[in-house]
Amino acid sequence: MQKQQFETLTPYDNFVYALKSKESKGQYPHRLDKFISFLELEGTLLEKCHKLYELGKDINLLHFRLIQFINVQKERIDRKELAEGTLCNYVKTIKLFCNMNDIMINWKKIGKEEQSRDDIREVKNNDNCNRLKGQDK
Repeated sequence: MQKQQFETLTPYDNFVYALKSKESKGQYPHRLDKFISFLELEGTLLEKCHKLYELGKDINLLHFRLIQFINVQKERIDRKELAEGTLCNYVKTIKLFCNMNDIMINWKKIGKEEQSRDDIREVKNNDNCNRLKGQDK
């Protein structure tokens, strides 16, 4: 029996494989490239994705750079240069790349502040709903 040889998928191939809709296939690589450009990685998108994958082998460094990226984007949100939803989309895209390439980031740490904000909003919204229903006692 003859052995079949398989080519290894590139980090970019793994990432794109997870994208199903036509819109996602256009938007996600663009968003990922924004993060990669922030990291000052150069080359084609395929080459930059490979460099990002290599960077992911040092989880602490990638985590540090991801936090830096998020903080810069938060500053842009404060200056009204960027919508909050755009930052969420960047993070979602980076998370997909990492997950599809087995880069183990502790996303609970990354999302801790955002989760806290969401929890506060949810409590406020529930309080407002209860008041509207006359259940505030």
